[in-house]
Amino acid sequence: MPSAIYVCGVEYPDTDSSQIVVLRDSTLMLALLPDIPKGIGLDPDTHFLYSDKLYTTASYGDKTIVALGGQPVFSFEGREYISDIIPTSRGLWTLGNDRSGEGFALRLDGKTVFKSGSGKGSGLHIDGGKTYCLYSSDDNQNPCLVEEGIYRDLSPRFGTRVLDARVVEGELWLLEQAEDAWIVSTSQERFDYPPRPPFQFRGARLYVRPDCRCSAVISLQAPGMGVPVELICTDGEEMLTGGGGGSCYHYFEGSQPYLLRYDRLRSHLSIGTAATEYACLDSTLISNRRAAQAWGSHFYAACYPAAGGEAILWSDGTVKGLGFDGYPTGVSVSPPK
Repeated sequence: MPSAIYVCGVEYPDTDSSQIVVLRDSTLMLALLPDIPKGIGLDPDTHFLYSDKLYTTASYGDKTIVALGGQPVFSFEGREYISDIIPTSRGLWTLGNDRSGEGFALRLDGKTVFKSGSGKGSGLHIDGGKTYCLYSSDDNQNPCLVEEGIYRDLSPRFGTRVLDARVVEGELWLLEQAEDAWIVSTSQERFDYPPRPPFQFRGARLYVRPDCRCSAVISLQAPGMGVPVELICTDGEEMLTGGGGGSCYHYFEGSQPYLLRYDRLRSHLSIGTAATEYACLDSTLISNRRAAQAWGSHFYAACYPAAGGEAILWSDGTVKGLGFDGYPTGVSVSPPK
């Protein structure tokens, strides 16, 4: 079992008493009042929880501020939406897309490592001590791989277009689109997944598993009513899942892949795998993907009632109150010492 479960969230939202809280095993550890000039905001997407360390980000004036535990640690010129933060022994890596919608920057402790005035950045990850991200241009062609600030074009190995890429133990994994298949490959392996007509393509992403291999999730849409579904692709096997109301979050970090999704009316939140539903929480919402985490054989989802009230933590079939009224914005599992 983990040594501690940390949760961050916003207490008393939409009131003058709103504050950001961090709890350890439901015990309050930190409470912060919102202060945009100091990098502290209420937007769930600006909260990044790593164990007991809460990073927050905000844009104020012509600057972007990154704070730790309520104290600014650095700022830089430009208004960026920080999509990813990774703390390392070298410093704090951030990936931010310009709030104008054009351009992005990869930074280390606020200093520019790579910057583009166009396109978007995604997929920040670390492998072998090196930092990577993807650079997608506005023309929607093959993305570039940025490695330690140096970019190189990605060309399809077998298909017509690269959809996503990850570097895992030095091996470049590619997810490609071909005329008659989606393809996941390394330099030594290739897995083909046939298209699923009449479903329409929406997007695709690679996820790294604990065995240092990659699974792909192909996001599709049923024609007519536009119901979203996902094709989960793992080592040559595939499973079609979905049929709900979207907002499907996938978690491949544990011993089995979990997913969260709503029903079509967004009145129930389903927790489970592609094959098995473990819980269906009535009138319950989750703020973003970081509000849940898979760890080993366990899964933790911090949720809140749609009508307001006490936030809850779902864990392996058990639901308990978190002791604050509001919405959780992050979960972090601290491994045993």
